[in-house]
Order: sequence, then C-alpha cells, then structure tokens
Amino acid sequence: MARRVTHGARSLLVLLVSAAVAVVGLGAPSPAGASVPSVLSAGQSLATGASLGSPNGAYTATMQTDGNFVVYAGTKALWSTHTKATNASLSMQTDGNLVIYNAGKALWSTHTTGTSATLTIQNDGNLVIYVAGKALWSWRTGLIAPPTPASLTAGHTLPRGGSLLSPNHAYRTTIQTDGNFVVYAGTKALWSTHTKATNASLSMQTDGNLVIYNAGKALWSTHTTGTSATLTIQNDGNLVIYVAGKALWSWRTGLIAPPTPASLTAGHTLPRGGSLLSPNHAYRTTIQTDGNFVVYAGTKALWSSHTKATNASLSMQTDGNLVIYNAGKALWSTHTTGTSATLTIQNDGNLVIYVAGKALWSWRTGLIPPPVLTAKPLASAAIVYTDETTIVVAWLLRTGVTSGQVMVRRAVGAVAPTSPTSGTLIGDVTATEGYVTDTSVAHNVTYSYALFPHDASGYAARSTVTGTTALSWNQTATMYPDNYNDISCPSTTLCVGVDTKGSAATTTDNGVTWSTPVQVDSNDGGLSSVSCATTTFCVAVDFYGNAFIYNGTNWSGAQDIDGDNAISSVSCPTTTFCQVVDFNSNAVVYHSGTWSSPTLISANKSFITVSCATASFCAAVDYTGDATIYNGSAWGTLKNIDGTHRVTTVSCTTDLFCAAVDDSGNAIIYKSGQWGQVTDVEGPSRPNYEIYEVSCKSSTFCVGIDFDGSPYDSSTAWAFNGTTWTNAGSGLTLDGATTIDCASTTSCIASDYKGHTATYNGASWSAAHLAWMPSAPQRGVTDISCSSAAFCMAVDDTTTAYTFVNGHLDGSTTAPTADGLTSVSCKSATFCLAITGTISSPMSTIYNGSTWSTPVSVGNTSDDSVSCVSTSFCVAAGPNQTDIRVFNGSSWANVPGYTGSPVSCVSSTFCATVTSGDVGFYIDGTWYGGNVDGSNLTGISCASATFCVAVDQEGNALAFNGDSWSSQEVTGDQSVALVSVSCASTTFCSAVDGSGAVYGFNGTYWVSYADVSYGLTVKAISCPSPTFCAMADTAGNFYIGN
Repeated sequence: MARRVTHGARSLLVLLVSAAVAVVGLGAPSPAGASVPSVLSAGQSLATGASLGSPNGAYTATMQTDGNFVVYAGTKALWSTHTKATNASLSMQTDGNLVIYNAGKALWSTHTTGTSATLTIQNDGNLVIYVAGKALWSWRTGLIAPPTPASLTAGHTLPRGGSLLSPNHAYRTTIQTDGNFVVYAGTKALWSTHTKATNASLSMQTDGNLVIYNAGKALWSTHTTGTSATLTIQNDGNLVIYVAGKALWSWRTGLIAPPTPASLTAGHTLPRGGSLLSPNHAYRTTIQTDGNFVVYAGTKALWSSHTKATNASLSMQTDGNLVIYNAGKALWSTHTTGTSATLTIQNDGNLVIYVAGKALWSWRTGLIPPPVLTAKPLASAAIVYTDETTIVVAWLLRTGVTSGQVMVRRAVGAVAPTSPTSGTLIGDVTATEGYVTDTSVAHNVTYSYALFPHDASGYAARSTVTGTTALSWNQTATMYPDNYNDISCPSTTLCVGVDTKGSAATTTDNGVTWSTPVQVDSNDGGLSSVSCATTTFCVAVDFYGNAFIYNGTNWSGAQDIDGDNAISSVSCPTTTFCQVVDFNSNAVVYHSGTWSSPTLISANKSFITVSCATASFCAAVDYTGDATIYNGSAWGTLKNIDGTHRVTTVSCTTDLFCAAVDDSGNAIIYKSGQWGQVTDVEGPSRPNYEIYEVSCKSSTFCVGIDFDGSPYDSSTAWAFNGTTWTNAGSGLTLDGATTIDCASTTSCIASDYKGHTATYNGASWSAAHLAWMPSAPQRGVTDISCSSAAFCMAVDDTTTAYTFVNGHLDGSTTAPTADGLTSVSCKSATFCLAITGTISSPMSTIYNGSTWSTPVSVGNTSDDSVSCVSTSFCVAAGPNQTDIRVFNGSSWANVPGYTGSPVSCVSSTFCATVTSGDVGFYIDGTWYGGNVDGSNLTGISCASATFCVAVDQEGNALAFNGDSWSSQEVTGDQSVALVSVSCASTTFCSAVDGSGAVYGFNGTYWVSYADVSYGLTVKAISCPSPTFCAMADTAGNFYIGN
C-alpha cells in the first residue's frame, strides 16, 4: 500500500532540496552538518561561505567570507588564493577558466582553457581542474603543461624553445633560444643544425620541406618534398621525416634516396647516371656519364649500347621506342613500337621491352619478331534476328578456317568497339559456332557489334555490324464499344461484366438478363479487366492506368494507380489484396485500401494476365512464353514455360496449382512449385485456334475457350479433369469467344465479341444470350494513318473513324458518307483525307481536326487506296488498272496510266503503286509500270524517290533503289502473306502479316520480329518515324510500337 505524503512532509522535503541547491554554490552558505559536493562543474559558482568537500570527508575547499579561497585538511589550511573581498564568489567558467570575482571584478584565476571543465577536491586533498579526464591545473602544481609531442605534422611550426620528445622519453629535439636545432639523449647532444638566430622557429611545411626560419628568412632545410609529411623523434633517437610511411630524411642519413626501380615506363626518361635495378639486386643497367648504356652483373659488364656522349639520357617513348638522346639528337634506339611500353631489368639479367605482356626487344635477342598471325578475318558478319530484347549476330568463316575463337563486343549507338577490351563482352565462342545471341538489350535501341577472330597467335582484323532492336508493341485501346473485355463471378449467383466503352453490369441468372449498364470509366478504350473477391468487392482497371472499386451497389471514381500505363489484368483473391499487371512490365499491389507505386517485374516484358490464389501467391504470364511467381513480397525470376508461344492467360486455385494456356492450343500445368511440359490440347482438329482464356476452380476442374483470330468464327471449349483435357464445346454457340469465368464446377459463364454470353454447368452449355450491349455488326478496321507519334487515325468498313492522341484512343467520329471507309491518309492532326470503298462511286471527305467536309466524288470506279503528301496533293488508286485520280485540294482529276493498290507518294512528282506482280511509278505527271514479282504484291511504301519497299503474298519484300528491284525473304514461310508495309526511312521499315506479326527492316536485312495482335487479322500498319508505329486489327484493337 502506498504511503500518503502529508502537507508537513512535503514542506520539509522542499526545505531540504532548497538547502542542497544553496550548498552547490547558488548563493547561500551550507548549513552545519549538511553534506557538500566534491565537484564544481562548468557554468557553476561557489558563493561566499560555500564549500566543496572530498568524498572521504577529510578535505574541504571553502570560498571564505573574507574573500580567500582555502583548501583545508580538517582545520589546517594547506593552500589559499590569498585574495581579500567582502562578497567574493568562485566561478568554474564554461571557457575552462576558474575565477574569483568580487562585484564583477576578477581577483584571481587559473588561466586554464577547455570545454566542460570541472573543479574537483580529491580524497588526497589535491584540488584539480579536469577537461575530458586530463588535468589542467592543481593547487599543488599550478598550470600543468601538456605532454611534449613526438611528432610535428605538415603545416605546423615548433616555436623558439619548443621540443619534441620520443615516446620513451629518452630523446628530445629542441629549437633552442640560440637558434640551434639539437637532438639530445638526456643532456648529451647527438646532432644539430649549427644554426644561430635570436628568434628561430622550425616549420614542417605542407610541401614536405623542414625549414628553420628567422624573421622570415630560411636558415636551414632538409630539401625534402612530399604531401602530409611528418617529423618524428623515435625511441632509437633518430629524427626522421616520413611521407606515407616512407622515410625521406633523417639526422643520421641526411636525404634518403628512393629505391632504384626495376622498370622505366612509357613517357619517362632515365637521366645521365640513372639506373634500373633488378628486384633481386643482382643486375643493374645504367646510362653512364660517358653516354654508354650498360647492363651489369655486379661489376661485370654484360652488354652495352656503345654510345658516347657528355649528357646522354635514356627515353622510353610513348610510341614504344627506347632511345638514347644527347642534346636532342638520337644516338641509339631499339626501333620498337607499341602502346604503354615498359623497359624492365629482370632477375635473370635480361633487359626487355614489353607491351601488354608481350616482349618486343631484349639485349640478348635484339628485336623480337611478332608471332605469325594465323587468325583470319571473317568472310562476313550480319545481324540475322532481332526482337524487343534479343539481337542475334552471325558470321561466316573464310574458306579453310576450322578453328579459333570469335569474340563479340557491343557498344550502344552506331560506333562499334575498337579493341578486344572495349565495349561490353557478349560472347567469346568457338569460331565454327557461327553466331552469338545478345539478350541484354532494350527495345528500340541501336547497338553496334565488333567481332574479333583470334587464336593463340593474336587477333585478326575486326568485323562490325550495327542493328536496332524491335519496337515494343502494346495494345493501348479497343475501338468497338460493343464487346466484352472481361467477366468475373465471385459466386454462383452474381457475375460482373465490363466492356470496351467503360460500362459495367451485373447478372444474377447466369447471363440471361443483365442490369442496366453503369458508365464506370469515361476514358475511350474501355475497361480492360475486372476481378471480384466477393459480391460486394470488385476492382476494374482500364487502359489508362486507372482502377475502379465496386462495393456491391456503386462504383468509385477513377484512381490513377499506374501512371499512363495500359493495365492488362487485375486479380483480387480477398477484399484486402489485389494484384495488377500492365503491358509495360509493371505490377501494382492493393493492400487494405492503399495502392502501391508501380514496381518493375522484368524489363521489356508485356504482362497479359495475373492470377492470385492468395495474398502470398500470384502467377503472371507475358507475351513471350514466360511466367513469374509472386510470394507475398516480391516477384520471382522470369521462367520460360512455353518456348516462343504467347501465353494468353493463367488461372491459379492454390499456391500448388495453376493452369496456363497459349495461342497455339496448348496448356501448361503448375504443380507443387514446378511448371510442367507443354500439352497440345486442341491437336490437329483446330490448328489455327488459340485457347484464349481459362478458368479453374480446383486442380481437377478447368475450362478454356478457344478463338481463331476472327470475331465471327465459332468457338469451342476444353475441360481439364486433373489429368487430361477433353473437348467440352458441344452446344456452345458463341462466335469469337474471349473470356470465361467459373464461380464453381457447375457454374461458368463465357462471352464473345458480339456481346453474347453462354453458361456451362459442368456438362453442357446454355443457349447464347445477348447482354446489355447491342449485337456487334460485322465490321473491321480497313486502314490506319499516323502523321506523327502524337496523332493517328483508323477507319473501318462502316463510316466511323477513330483518332488517337499520344497512343491513346481520343474518340470516334462519323464521316458524312453513305458507305464504309476503305482508306485514309493524314498529313497532320488537322488534315486527314478518307475515301469510301464503294466500287461504283467512291467518295472522299476531309477531316480538319473536328469535323468532316462534304463528300466529293473521286470519280473512278475502283479506287480503294489514297496517299497524300500535302493538303493540295493526294493520289487515289485502285486494283483494276484503271486511271489514277489526283486531288488538288478541292477536286479530283484523271491521270491516265498504270495503276494499282495500295499507293504510296513521297512528293507531288513521285508515287508508286502495286497490283498483282506489277509496280507502277508516277513520275512528273506520267505513269510507268512493269512486272517485278511472280507473286501478288499486297503493299508498297516509299521513303524517297530512290527507296521503296513492296511486299507480297508469299512473305517476300522487294526493295527499289531508284533503278532496279531486289528481293528478300521476310517471313521464311511462303504460306504467310504480308499485307502492309510502312517505311519511315531508308533504314527502317515495318511489315505486318495477316495475323498481326510485325517484321522489321534495318536498311540491309529483314531481321526483327514481334507477334503483336496474336492471330487477329490486321489490314494496315503506319510508321511516321523509326521510333513509332501503329496498327489496328479487325476486331478493333489498337496497338502502338515504340
């Protein structure tokens, strides 16, 4: 039980504390019998009548009322200040000085200095001032001098009368009052400078020289040089100047010569009389005073240059030549050449010139001939393949070369490494290997490679190649607002769907009926993915880096969680955790209401899908067959699980099971921490189909739906039972199915591009139901044109045109034509000319940045391609070899000649067009033409009047140099038809095939490859610069490459 403190007890306590404060010198004398402190700290004072007492009580120090400060042993006075005053006080000042004051006047002081000084009365009766444990003063000694140092450091001076004392106190050196600097052993003088002066001082200068000065005049010095020099009197009595541990001078030796080197390096000279000494000290070589350069073993001359001169020197020149000069005239040389040469006298007595470890000359051999170089330069070298993250460099050997190595080194830019040690090493492989693969590159960057053939004899002449990695392609928008993008079913009674116009709706009856759609996202391009953890928690994401949260009733506003990155997928296993991935290599995590900053998973990767079983286990897949696992805190290293195929989606049920599917009808199962083998699910029955999405509810139940690249071809389904995949598509009537989600093993819902849904109960499919959006018409993108990276327009076979600003869908606009649009050409954001595809009467209309002009007749019966070089010059052409039409800014006129489609113009005096295997040129108002290809030409693009590229239906490209055509294989497969080509310069073209694969030309070869739309049909590609291309597929997806 706590004891209560009474009012009387508290009063007594206050009195005792007040008394104690007065004792330590705050103005009142100590009462009789009270304990007194033994220490007076800095900033405290001892008032008249107050005392300090030793801890053992035997001694006191009192500031008496008569003004005298006295130390007592009992009643016996031991020492006093002999001061007198009526009201004196003793102050231990913060500057370290102990002072007796009277009426503000100092009567006495110790003249000490220091920080945090204390005055202490000790058990031995001594009264001492301490600073940091060091005694500065005591009543028995007065001021205590600091210990004499043993060293004088650079920049410091020993004043007249100053000394240095060896650590063992046996030796002292003093700059005496008579000006002589003397080293003593006790009282015996060992050495002196023999200087005389009345006010001499000794300075250890910052330049390393030790100097005695008198009145600014130097009397004596050591003539030493060095940085941070130190003068030290040692325990052996020697006085030494050291720099970096090396002795420069001592009183016993005077100046200490540096050790004789064994080598003379490039750019240095051995002066007359100078020597080199072998490391074992057995051999010496000297440029003698008579001008002869001699190698000695002891006193025996082994070799000499037989030169004579009065002032000769030996120079190891930077060009590698060793020369003896006299008065600027060369008397003798080795005639050697090389960079960073070194002359060395060896332990065997040989004098050798080395360059990079290779001997060029020795006195025993003279000039040493270089070994015969057997390495041969390469016959040729080329970059044979590039994609976003890979460059393959290949070479051909000269006839007869069957051995040796080839070192490949890389530099960023157009200049290749110049030596086998510069740049970044990519590989050093057996020459017959024929190639190296560089995977440490970034997309859309130019790299130059140097190839160095070599063997034991050395390096042959290098070969160089330069190439640029492929553009990084990403889907950034979906144009048609009639399609599902994703569905998520958190239970068997609720599914949430999102579409490409930013709307969301719910169904509680497996898609038979849907709620009225809610506009969630105002951005064009729509919502890309949705994931629901419960019926009251869903997250949807879009192509602009935004997230939207659904609480079961309402959707939140947009939250910018990923900058301007296009988000591809979201997965929420709980209401407190979601994982998001984007097309630009990043992930963003949602934790209990807060989104993290974007984190890079792996550079130059486009992640298409993420699936999380828990907050500590997620799997993400990319476009190049890779997968990575999230462990709750970080993403693991990418692992290729599917070769070169595109993994379209992944679905995980636990941290022990996931299923992934790809664009070739394959599946890969993840079990117990390992990805399994690739399994062909669809086989030969559906060779052109990809499994577009899969949804799993357990390790024994997954359902996937397939798709062949067309939004209007029928889909089927495949079911996994834990061991095998079987066809489960009987009764499925969806066309172009793109998404599926299973709430249970008996409740799955799938949707297609037309806006229909169908449900699967584990055994059969329901009839298709139209969701909230109207049925999508059969339409497709027909052309795209970009005036710059900041502006593109795509047109389709309806009357709709879509504008894109900085790679994002900006909006759609309807052209005032009766028929669909077939071609467009844009010169700026305020001038696009589009034509209709009506065979009988094509029309043209101009977009000025906001509105379309009244359509005018083109006048030809088959024009389906247009190319504009200005607002007053466009050319329209068609495939039936009818006349060309030229637009002058207001109307079209006929130009008879050779025509085709498409058409490409670089100026008002030069255009080119293709039809079948023929090419036609419009030059200064006249058309010329002829056959150049045995196949049907499908596209042409000209960067200038002396550079055009045409592509054909058999995967080939033909290049025009102003005079003739040459052919190159592009796809490597005659069954893969190229449909469009766009050249931004003579060293940059991109061609696309009908399935959305893009191929790149570097000015010499077609080398790069990127599978962009993954099977969806593409009609056109547009590249306004080498760093930007755009295209769209027939399903309305827009892609940019940069």
